[in-house]
Amino acid sequence: MPAPAHASLLNSLLEARALAEIGSYYGLRRLLGRLAPRGDGHPVMVLPGFMASDTLTRALRDFLDELGYEVHAWELGRNPGLRIELCEKLEARLAVIRRNANRRVSLVGWSLGGMYARAIAHRQREHVRQVITLGTPFGIGTSDGANGAIARMYVALNPQAATDPLMASGLAREPTPVPSTSIFSVRDGIVPWTSCVERCDARRENIRVSGSHCGMTYNPLILAIVAERLAQREHAWRPFRPSGLSALLSRPVCDPAAA
Repeated sequence: MPAPAHASLLNSLLEARALAEIGSYYGLRRLLGRLAPRGDGHPVMVLPGFMASDTLTRALRDFLDELGYEVHAWELGRNPGLRIELCEKLEARLAVIRRNANRRVSLVGWSLGGMYARAIAHRQREHVRQVITLGTPFGIGTSDGANGAIARMYVALNPQAATDPLMASGLAREPTPVPSTSIFSVRDGIVPWTSCVERCDARRENIRVSGSHCGMTYNPLILAIVAERLAQREHAWRPFRPSGLSALLSRPVCDPAAA
């Protein structure tokens, strides 16, 4: 039987697991910093989820900063939804970052932040090195998942969504023109996990993990995977190959139907 195209009530109730993930982040942060591969110093921009701000990505950004990356935040307050004017502001900053560093920028987006990352990768591919999304429902709107509670809430808070050029373009749903990694959890209690996976190829992949949606920017396993993905040499991207503990706790998945 195919998985439901909505977050289950049980998973939604279990989102309190995020508190445990936050606790595990602070308990394992020092060890995680020692075990994760060092960064090469290239710029990384981290984008928050729907109605979240930079506050909820602070732990992830601090971790990446400690690894040696040039880390940049969203800096636009709360993320209210896909808006063309916000996308253009991000793109302007992206161009400045690229020019100053003389290196392409990796985009890490949590939830709706990943929708911005994917759209920007299409619009400004010359500035983007790779895209990593955490629980991003880029497939929503192409299945019955679009009728879920989160989608209805989004429309209620974004009455202009149907006519906004960024949303109407559908770019976030299209396969990215740069290497991309979608990290998702089938226990996600906020978005339907089926909308977070796509058929992979030589430059696009899905990685299944265990955890909540709200705790993704604190989950030590996810942070370790993000660090490994970012540490790849530019122009030498390869699919994720789990090893050690990550081999037990995560699984690359190519076919969404097999996720």
